[in-house]
Parts: sequence; structure tokens; C-alpha cells
Amino acid sequence: SSNTETGAGTVAFGVDATYILEFENRFTEWSPPVQIEDTPYNPVDLVARAYASLTHGPLTTVLYLNYTDDYVDNRGATETPIASWTTLDLTAEYRPENATGLLSGTILSFSINNLADKDPPFVLNTGSFSTLNYDGVNANPLGRYFSLQLSKRF
Repeated sequence: SSNTETGAGTVAFGVDATYILEFENRFTEWSPPVQIEDTPYNPVDLVARAYASLTHGPLTTVLYLNYTDDYVDNRGATETPIASWTTLDLTAEYRPENATGLLSGTILSFSINNLADKDPPFVLNTGSFSTLNYDGVNANPLGRYFSLQLSKRF
């Protein structure tokens, strides 16, 4: 992460990423290990979250870019590619400066997750909930949603 002072306030940038080199599973104690990374309902090799924030006085706004890498559905006779998934989140946080009494330690935040309301990649679900065709391990079907939070530190 990196912070820079500007005339508009403090600007910060950063990236958090996970890259999995190998992820194996054994179905029985005697079976050989099987590589299951980059398949449905298992971890994908690359997940990343980048952010850019601006803090000006008591107000901080942060834009997050979330990325989940593409992978392959190998459960059928042929392999089906599953697209990568990129979403944006936006958060605004207000911390009253020099607050005393009841407002001391108070934080008010407003967030919009999946700002562009992007659908998760299609993954055929063959289980009992077959109308929900997405991978719940690597994506979220909720679409855009808003949250408002008021917190107090003692």
C-alpha cells in the first residue's frame, strides 16, 4: 500500500492478492492426490482486491476492485470454461473530528457492493438447487446491495 498527500487529501492505493500454486485432495486414504484448484466449488488460483482511497478531514471514500480468475468446469464429458469475475465496491466513511461525549469514537459508513450489479459467471448446478447456476465458493449471486452502518468504540 502507498499513501500520498495531495491538495484534496490523503490518497492511498493498495493490492491484496492470493495465488495458489497447488491445491490437491485425496478422496480416500489410499487414492492418489487429485489437483482440484480451478474447478467448480474449489479455490481458483488467483483472487485479488485492489483499492484506491481518498481521506479529506473526517471523510474517507474507498473504491475496491475485486477479481476472481477464470477456471474450468471439468465435471462433464468436455471441459467448459468459466469466465473470470470482476466487481467494484464503494465505501464512504465519516469519523467526526474532535468529537466528544456520545459522538466520541463514532463511525458512520455507507457501502455499495457490486456497484455495476454484475452477475456471477454461469456454472451449471446439477444438485438439488439446479436453478441456481453459479459457483457459491467463488462468486456471490446477490448483485448490487447497499449497507449503512453506525458503530461506536468505547
